[in-house]
Amino acid sequence: MASSVDDDPIRSPSAAPLRERVRETMVADEIQAIHERARNSFLGKDLSGFMEIYSPTLLYRLFDGRVIDRDQLRRDVDRQFRTYDRFRIFSDRESLEVDGDRAEEYRTQSSSASLSAFLVVQRTWNVVRRSRIVWARSDGRWRVEEVEVLGEEIDGRVRLGFRVGPGH
Repeated sequence: MASSVDDDPIRSPSAAPLRERVRETMVADEIQAIHERARNSFLGKDLSGFMEIYSPTLLYRLFDGRVIDRDQLRRDVDRQFRTYDRFRIFSDRESLEVDGDRAEEYRTQSSSASLSAFLVVQRTWNVVRRSRIVWARSDGRWRVEEVEVLGEEIDGRVRLGFRVGPGH
């Protein structure tokens, strides 16, 4: 005997909110995994791996209002990789809303970049940034289409003394 949609609790119209929550959870997990891959690429100074997260049509609005494209972001990140010795990055998702093949995420990122000179001077910049990120799914992949930096705090410090080990 053939079953109808009404006989299948998963496909019934009343299960639509549950199906949507499951889909949103799957998308959230997928996007979080992409963030983790990008973070690992950044920490490993793998420019190509890091840039995979971004759409070719990326528009990235910096906190000062300037808008850069994917090519400029690539150049900026490459310069950071050549300038700094080590990085630390932590980020937390505040929210994620999914609408079909688009998603809007709010995220806070804390990061630091350090460089050493003459083995006794270390300079570290700490950045806390809150951003709105727009994702789009195309060709089976989620990519960042737009970033808007909503808030940014930067501070730097200089330390004298021998570096004890990685990350110190």
